[in-house]
Amino acid sequence: MLWESKNTKAWSADWIKKLKDDRIIAKADVCILISNTLPENIKHFGLIGDVWISEFAYFLALTVAVRDKLLSLHQVSKSLV
Repeated sequence: MLWESKNTKAWSADWIKKLKDDRIIAKADVCILISNTLPENIKHFGLIGDVWISEFAYFLALTVAVRDKLLSLHQVSKSLV
């Protein structure tokens, strides 16, 4: 998992592209952007493409849920080998 946090007054869609580029370099399965400012169509947390976006207040709960799903997927892929 790759996280990035922003403490700004305005949302920037450019953050998504940068985080996706960073995910490739880091070889991360999932990326989560935590910000005190969200895009208009996201309330609390949600997905934009394949990037999770979250307010700081929901970050821990979102991380636990995503981590649990990643572990489940790993177990399934392991059992198929």
